[in-house]
Amino acid sequence: MMIGSSDPEVHFQQNEIDLLYTFAHQAAIAIGNAKLYEDSLAKIKQLTTLYEIGKTLSSTLELDALFKKALELLKERFGYAACGILLVDMKKDELYYTQIMGRDLEKSKKFRFRVGIGGITGWVAKTGEPYYAPDVSKEPRYIAGESSSNRRSFFP
Repeated sequence: MMIGSSDPEVHFQQNEIDLLYTFAHQAAIAIGNAKLYEDSLAKIKQLTTLYEIGKTLSSTLELDALFKKALELLKERFGYAACGILLVDMKKDELYYTQIMGRDLEKSKKFRFRVGIGGITGWVAKTGEPYYAPDVSKEPRYIAGESSSNRRSFFP
């Protein structure tokens, strides 16, 4: 907040300064409360999505339908451009797409990632640790694909 006067002869009185301090303090509290409210709404959105995925998990035994519904919910609720589910081919020690949203599944099925060495995805499969990449183009393990500029990714 900035308060000023174009007249160099005008000086703020102490009661005006005190009032401005009080106003600024109240404004800061209001801004903080608004941020907390926005954060709460985002958390509610996440929890609602997880609840709906959990509901779907318990309502079907068909994996393809389950994966597709889970990805639809993630894409719809969080606005992801693309998201996919990969499984491990134990015989070949590779990951492969079993379901994907935002990309062509048949084209994506040809991509395989070696566990441990196949980019970030392969590394996550080996370590079992989730990994957040704010900008995958800056990640040495990242394997660039189609239209990958300025992409953020989370690998659970």
